[in-house]
Amino acid sequence: YVSDAELERALQSADFAINLRWPTMGEASASQLRYWTAALPTLVSDVGWYAELPADSVCRISVGNEAGDLRALLEDALASRDKYRQVGLQGQARLREAHNPEYYARELLAFAARLSDGRLAYRTLERELVPMVASMCEKETDTRLFRDALETAVATFLPERA
Repeated sequence: YVSDAELERALQSADFAINLRWPTMGEASASQLRYWTAALPTLVSDVGWYAELPADSVCRISVGNEAGDLRALLEDALASRDKYRQVGLQGQARLREAHNPEYYARELLAFAARLSDGRLAYRTLERELVPMVASMCEKETDTRLFRDALETAVATFLPERA
């Protein structure tokens, strides 16, 4: 364990982040969002949620050929630093576009609007969305990535609790 401040210093001085997940349970990754915040090119397993990410925002490593893919990618990175810097910047742009509180709030509201019963909408948020978000957070401090969107959802569906 390291403090958040120490982790941030390490991320700011890193050239790459490695986020290999095999086996995977299909989970998304709060750590990936942190790497994108730092504009780090990230090496990810080409499986699950990571396989769905735009190709220009991560560096994919095949599950069956990890060692070979890692070697080739790192050799290429030594020869093409700007190419990988661009991958990190694309990841950071992806973070701003698809992983910000306003986007989450809009998507939550659109989802809730599709549900016909307000009670069903609240129950769905409470029973399905909140545990899903919690499962994406490796530690409690990661929940700050989602706090604004969740507070907006609570204010929308339960104004008396907001």
